[in-house]
Amino acid sequence: MLEVLLHLFRQKPGFVDRGHEINNKETAWVNAFLFRLNPGIDHDGMEAFVVEIIGSSVDRMAKLR
Repeated sequence: MLEVLLHLFRQKPGFVDRGHEINNKETAWVNAFLFRLNPGIDHDGMEAFVVEIIGSSVDRMAKLR
């Protein structure tokens, strides 16, 4: 889960990984934000994932590199 998120984020121009960790099987923290990958179908009818932002943590933001 975390590796998929990082792979997707690294493809975005300007992304800087300032810290990440696994939260559980379904969610992970990246740059003090908690994310989940939700399965879905894209506009072409293909299986895809949607990245959902669940929340953020001020404590984690204070610890960013």
